[in-house]
Amino acid sequence: MNRVNKQILFCNCKGERINSDKMKEIHEYLSKLPFRVTVLSDLCGLAGMKNEQLKELFVEPGETLLIGCYPRTMNLLLDQVIVSGEKGRAVSFLNLIESTPEEVIKAVSRFCDN
Repeated sequence: MNRVNKQILFCNCKGERINSDKMKEIHEYLSKLPFRVTVLSDLCGLAGMKNEQLKELFVEPGETLLIGCYPRTMNLLLDQVIVSGEKGRAVSFLNLIESTPEEVIKAVSRFCDN
């Protein structure tokens, strides 16, 4: 899979479960990548409103790395927006609650290198 077919979605959640310093460090790292990185202000809110722009991020074939809270939660949110079978992208999740910034950066680097 080439770089064009990969994207990173970063939920810049304002909830209190994820340390704001961790969020800032990861956001700064992502802003320097030569990949398509989309910062979502609030995945929960966008999914709850069934936002069409969110849905459009999953139409083209390719790979998506979704960085946010718990993978199960993010997957359930996506299911609210994207009808099963409509998802044209393979989606993997990265848990900011349970991962250190170093672990997140390593995982993002692996995603980008593959």
